[in-house]
Amino acid sequence: MSKRDKKEQRKEYIALDDLAHDLGLLESDVISWLAIDRPALTYDHRGRRCVSSKFLDQYSRKQEYLSALRNSFASQVDESAARSNQRAQLRKERKDLISSYEDFIKELEDLHRKYMRVASGHGFESAVMAAYLLFGRAINLLNMGCLCLKHGYWYSGSVLRDIDETLDVALYFVLTNGTAQGETARHRWFRQNVTPKHAVCRSKIANWQASLGSDPGEDNFRELMNELYRKKSKWTHPTFGVIREVTAFEIGGDDHIRVANMEYRSSSLEHKLHELSIFFRSSVFTAFQVLLLCFKQAMPLEDQDTNYLLTRVRMFQELDNSGL
Repeated sequence: MSKRDKKEQRKEYIALDDLAHDLGLLESDVISWLAIDRPALTYDHRGRRCVSSKFLDQYSRKQEYLSALRNSFASQVDESAARSNQRAQLRKERKDLISSYEDFIKELEDLHRKYMRVASGHGFESAVMAAYLLFGRAINLLNMGCLCLKHGYWYSGSVLRDIDETLDVALYFVLTNGTAQGETARHRWFRQNVTPKHAVCRSKIANWQASLGSDPGEDNFRELMNELYRKKSKWTHPTFGVIREVTAFEIGGDDHIRVANMEYRSSSLEHKLHELSIFFRSSVFTAFQVLLLCFKQAMPLEDQDTNYLLTRVRMFQELDNSGL
């Protein structure tokens, strides 16, 4: 089977937890339906059980869907109530996390500013200059995300995808430097105000990672990038799923579902903000990685700065591996 065929095959399947998430239902309810239908199972790039993506449409049209949705809303209310007594502690942890991120971002800012004249020395329309300018935007977005999240805004998550796209375009320009593809993309970026498509950037980065002989392979790495992209896109797109997470619904005895409360400013759901604060770390981590990958050789970075970035990257990797 060709790589293209494998890619198309993967698009036909959806992981069980993603199926439940996209439907907005409890995974237990979705699994009970699957137990009756007994569909063929396959596995994705992370070894998760998957079924045909046709079940997303099929189950969204089930007669029992609204009943299952009521179960999901009730579970959402129960979770909020159960964690209400942790609100003060979660708020403190969130603000401590954001404070630590701000310190890390300040380190990035100082290092970025240090190389301003060096970047200019590469030429105005060079790959290094393009990546340097994009990285400045990424730092600004990281600071904006911290500010909004510090003040409790749930939709501050919308900045996550923007940060990653900015960093991926920066790395793309460095990786394609000296190629016809890269020259064209950079010409269009500087002179026509056109950014390379993010899917093209992700594909190039996955191909480059595979060329290093690192795990996972190219296809799996691309799928990992696509999965993270989709997860961070949920705040960017005006989907029902992200709105319902901070909206209170009243389930009436007449089977009606009514809106009970919406949050127009900072969120009172500290457990949700806490989860988002932890997820935000992935974008800070990515910024350190990309700064190292973009400029270690291309700038080049001084040895002391390379060693500093390596130390930070290892620190973030250890945090991720520890599950903290």
